[in-house]
Order: sequence, then structure tokens, then C-alpha cells
Amino acid sequence: MSGNEPYLERNLAAVEAEFGTLAHAISATETPAEYEVGSERGNPRLSLNGKLVHSGREPAREAARFVDSALEGRTPVVALFLGFGLGYHVEYALNTRPELHCVVYDPEPGMLKAAFSARDCTAIVRSGRLSILTDSEPDALTPIIEKLGRNELVLIRLRPLYERYEREYRAVESHVDNHFRRREINHNTLVRFGRRWVRNLAENLSVVARSTPIRRLENRFPAVPALLLAGGPSLDETLPWLPDLSRRMLVIAVDTSLYAAVRAGVTPDYAVVVDPQYWNTRHLDAAAGTDCEIISESSTHPRAFRVLNGPVSMCSSLFPLGKFVEEAWGSEFGTLGAGGSVATTAWDFARYIGCNPIYCAGLDLAFPRRNTHFRGSFFESRALTWCSRQYPVETMAFSYLHSGQSELVPANNGKRVLSDTRMRIYRWWFETQMHRYPQTTTVTLSNDGASIGGMPAQSIDSVLELPDCRREISEIRRHEMETRRTRHEHDHRKKVERLRARLDALTGELRSMEELARRGSIVTERAMHDRTVTGRVGAQSLTELDAIDTHISGHRYREIAGFLLQEVKERVRTGKEPDPLAASKLLYEELEESCRYHRTHLERGASRLSEHSS
Repeated sequence: MSGNEPYLERNLAAVEAEFGTLAHAISATETPAEYEVGSERGNPRLSLNGKLVHSGREPAREAARFVDSALEGRTPVVALFLGFGLGYHVEYALNTRPELHCVVYDPEPGMLKAAFSARDCTAIVRSGRLSILTDSEPDALTPIIEKLGRNELVLIRLRPLYERYEREYRAVESHVDNHFRRREINHNTLVRFGRRWVRNLAENLSVVARSTPIRRLENRFPAVPALLLAGGPSLDETLPWLPDLSRRMLVIAVDTSLYAAVRAGVTPDYAVVVDPQYWNTRHLDAAAGTDCEIISESSTHPRAFRVLNGPVSMCSSLFPLGKFVEEAWGSEFGTLGAGGSVATTAWDFARYIGCNPIYCAGLDLAFPRRNTHFRGSFFESRALTWCSRQYPVETMAFSYLHSGQSELVPANNGKRVLSDTRMRIYRWWFETQMHRYPQTTTVTLSNDGASIGGMPAQSIDSVLELPDCRREISEIRRHEMETRRTRHEHDHRKKVERLRARLDALTGELRSMEELARRGSIVTERAMHDRTVTGRVGAQSLTELDAIDTHISGHRYREIAGFLLQEVKERVRTGKEPDPLAASKLLYEELEESCRYHRTHLERGASRLSEHSS
């Protein structure tokens, strides 16, 4: 090696001390041929295909202007640098913003080798505020960004490198954008449906008590093909073949497609029903009485369990009260992915029970031929009922198609198809799962639907060549149901007793926290009055508030009680309630109301549970 060897050795030693095996990955790779490292006026310089990555004369000053411009008016927690170059801009950010954590994303280790051969980067590496990702998929960023707000992250693009690796960097940007979009959707969903989830769960306690956890089904169908029936327009193309397909694979329907399967003469093996809203249960009306097994979650709308007759298997809840109820069973129900659509949960259920490959019908995530759902769906029936001469079906359809920021996206047939930003989140979720579980082959039967990375399209003709495995599927399910009945007779009363005892303890604890919150609200109001009269808050009020906060923060059920406070907590966190005392009073009032709401519905639910079990 040349005179640059000491730089490389020192830098790699620092990398090994901070990041372990990353040093070997950098050392073992070659610097890309289009990179040229040199110096100008004593400054190390880097060229890419003859174009300077940094200023040749004043790289540090250029980096300062570049970073200051990117961060102007912002106070991010993390800066994500798309391209390290020779590290001038990362170095400046670390030196001038001690609160900032810097994340460097470079597609290949050889890019870093060029930098570490050109200049001393040990101070950057040893800063304690640096993360380096190289030769990584974009979802490697998830652990870093999952606790950040959108305004707490800034992307800084080193333009010459960005242009060279545009595909890789665009994938990173898309991942970050989709992550925050999904977070925003989840937050809005929680705010919108939080109370409904609590109310549903309280009404569903008797259903949960007689259900069984899906964990008993984990890997129960190894290497058995599965057919996932979603509710998109292309489902129409699959339905005529459904009786033949059902002999060759396990059939899993979502709530919107269950009726279509029954109408085609097939009762699915499983129906995935996880929506908390009343109107989604109306999809089930035409399939009322169907006895296929229901895969659900404790906060699903109670009407779903009244419409369908099949046995119920529960997956783990994603919110605190559901987890609390689950603990009465002594172990987790089994976790399924939730990507915002019931189809995402249905796909993960198929993977969870070991099915492979998974064939998806009606999973368009787009509007092929400008249709929104399969023919005869509840959406279509409702549109015909609601529309009139003044508000025709065409107007309603146009409104739906364009209500989610419509966009044209690549389709499986090589053309482009109309979709929207809501479905972009679902496509991203599926693409993430395709990468996370490469051993599970997933195929779409929707030739006109949106293209999903890692999910190739296939014709129905090829699927019809699969061997008949219905007898094997039926035998596995028969054996499983016999085992289920035996366990149910033995365990049901014990489970109900444990659940009732836990609910009694919880409602008592919620009552005590309700009193704490009420007292906090009274003391805060007194403190605000004192401040208005005397210009300061009395020591007694502060002492009492500290004691109340200590009790609340240490309460074993604070997460359950605080579940419905998401909106007010966000207001406080973002400074929309700048007065600390006013913010505290608002939090106490909302906490008191949340405790009362949980307690009231749980007491009613526990009463119904006793009636059903007696």
C-alpha cells in the first residue's frame, strides 16, 4: 500500500473498536474503479468519474455552508447522510451540533475505504454520535428512526454520490417516507378508534374466553400451499376456478372476500376478521352463518362474532388492555403482522401457520380498469343503495378513486395502473415482508394489479397443475379441532376465573388512579390560581404534584390508563400547550376520563362474562 496506508490502518482500528466487524467488511472490499483519491493544496480530494465530490480548494468551508443550509431553522435529533464522501460534512455537523446523532448510509463498503485511505477520520468514528450502514437494506434504518418524529430527522444528500447511486438512495428515502407515513396513519387510527377498541374488547370478553390462541396453529401446515382471497377487482378472475383451487391449497379469506368465496361454492378454511368498525361487519352479512374458523383480535367489532358461526382463534393484541387480557392465559396468543390492511394480517397468518407458497388473489393494491372491488361486493351494493340521480354511482366511484392522492404505478402486466398513496403503504409493507421472509414464496394471481417487489405474478393455469392436497388439509384441521375441544372443556372455566380475577384487580386499580388524576387536576387548578394572584406557584402545590406524578408514573397499569391520551400527549410534546401547568391540568383531566371510560366498560364486560360462563 502507498503512503495512505497509515490513514487506513488508523481509521480501520477506530472502526473496529466502535463497530466491530464493519472494519473487516471495509478492509476486504475494493475501492470502486470510478473513484480517484488525491489532494489539492494539501486538502484530500475525491473524484467520481472525474467529477469532484467536494470542493478541491476549500472542502471544509463548502461542507459548513452545505450543512448549515440543510439544517437552517431545524433542530433535528438525527441527520441521515446519503453518502460519506471524505466525511467533511459529517465532521462539521458533529463538531458544531453536539446534540445531533449522524447516520451515514453508503451502498457499498468500498466507498468508505476510499475515504479512510485519504484522510484521518478517527475523530468522526470515535465521536460516539455516529452510525454507519453500508451494503445494507433500507429497513436496517428502522431501529434508528422508529422512535423519531418526522421533524426530528433530516436527510442530507451528497449530490455527486446521490446521482451515482440514485436507485439505492431513493429506496432509502422511500423507506423513511413510508415509515413516517405509516406511523402517522397508526397515530391517527389510534386517536380515531382508541375508544372503540376499548369498548369492543370489553364486549368481546366472553368471545375471548371461549377462543383459543393462534399459537396452536404455528407451523401446523408446513409447505402446504395457501390461497389468500383479498377483495380487489381481480378476484373476479379467480372465483370461477375457486372450487378447483380449494382442492389444491388451504383457503384463507379476508372479511371483504368471504361472501365471494361462499357464493362460488367454497367455504374457506379460515376467515381473517380484525376490523373494529361496524360497517366492515356488513361485508359478512351475505355469508351469515358460515362456520369457517375465524382468525381475529380482541378489539374486532362484536357484531362479526354474532354474524359468523365458526370457532374463534385470537392473535395477540397490539394495545395495552388487550395484552392485559391475554396474560390471563399465561402466554401470548401469537403475534401477526399489521400493515394497515386486513390482507396484510391474512398474509402473515398464512406464513405463521407454515404455508408455502402463498398465492394471492384480488390483492391488486390498485384500481385496475378503474374498479375498486370485485363484482357483488358490499361496497358495490352500498353504492347502488346510496346513490341517486343527483349523486350517481360514477360520481361516487370517481370520488373514492381520487380521495387518496391518486397516482399511476407499475403493474404486473408491464403497464401502469391507477393506485393511491394509501395503497403505497400496503405495497411497502408487503415488499418489506418479502425481503424479511425470503424462504416464504409469495405469488400474485393479479396480472393487472400493482407490482409488488418480491411478489411475481403467475397465471391461474399454472396453479391448477398443483396436486390435490385437500385430504391432507382436512385431516390436519380435524385433528386440530378435536384437540381444541378437549382442551376447551378442561380449561375454559379456569380461564374465565383467572380473567375475572384480573379484571376485578384492574378496575380497582383504575379507580385509584382516577382519584389520583382528579386530585392532580384540583391541585393544578389551585397552583394556577396562586400563580395568577401572587406571581408564583406555592411550594405545597409543587410538592403535592410531585407526589401525585410519582404515584402515576410508577403505577403498574399506567399504560392501559394512558392509552386514550395519545392526542393530548402529542399536543403537549409538540408545544401546542406551552403553559406547563395548563398542560398538566389537561393531562390529569384526560387521564381521569380515560380511567373512568376503561373502568365503566370493563365492569359491564365482566358482568356479561359472568352471565355467559354461569
